[in-house]
Amino acid sequence: MIKTDIIIIGAGPVGLFTIFEAGMLKIKCHIVDTLEVIGGQCSALYPEKPIYDIPACPKILASELIERLEAQAEPFDPVYHLNQRVEKLIQNLDKTFTVVTSKNNEINCEDKNNIIRVDYSSINNHGVFANIDILKNNIITYYPAHYIYKLNNYSIYNINLEPPSNYKDYRFDLDIIEDIAIIGHPYITGNMNWVGHKINDGYKHNYKINNKKKRNKYNKKTKECNNALFIVNKNNIVEVVATKNIKKDDEILVSYRFNYWLRFNTNF
Repeated sequence: MIKTDIIIIGAGPVGLFTIFEAGMLKIKCHIVDTLEVIGGQCSALYPEKPIYDIPACPKILASELIERLEAQAEPFDPVYHLNQRVEKLIQNLDKTFTVVTSKNNEINCEDKNNIIRVDYSSINNHGVFANIDILKNNIITYYPAHYIYKLNNYSIYNINLEPPSNYKDYRFDLDIIEDIAIIGHPYITGNMNWVGHKINDGYKHNYKINNKKKRNKYNKKTKECNNALFIVNKNNIVEVVATKNIKKDDEILVSYRFNYWLRFNTNF
């Protein structure tokens, strides 16, 4: 099996420029295309046609554009799989993807998130730590949905995975979807793109009743202690986003929100 960071399907102008952009980030690329040459329609249909909508090029021949894009990508050692098409796209258990081509090439996208690690934490045995400096507003990782939890009837869904006894500790309520929560399995931590469930809260309250004064105190303290935030994006995927600049080896800390600890303290 071939290992890479990114698989690009289509070796047209956009695919070729993607090689360059990824290379600047030290990300390796393999490219699959059904044609025998790179360049897409620019090479196959109109190599001598002038193009007028390329930035900084008032006029350029299609063939010349492809030559320049190929030269720009070349320093990053792209691997082309030409004269073959993608037959299968497989999502693996570790959340990586494998592409199978018509020539039976199997190309696996490796997990490239090496900016964080799961390590020992004094807060709760394990936590998530920064391997590099992380800037404010950057997405750090995501919260996995190994289980779907129905709040209205307290039922849990995953056909193939038995829930742990403490699964409620790893529950995240999707407030924008009524009566639905997601749960991350505490022992599934192999893919650093999906370890939001292993991030600790830097401030735990012990309140068993809910009032405005206690809630405001918690919100103030958690803002001081934590450096990240759970954000549900437009696709209902839970992102972990840095709210401060995070230094290398600092623990990532995020608020579990007042109601989580209230539920935890009252065993609800």
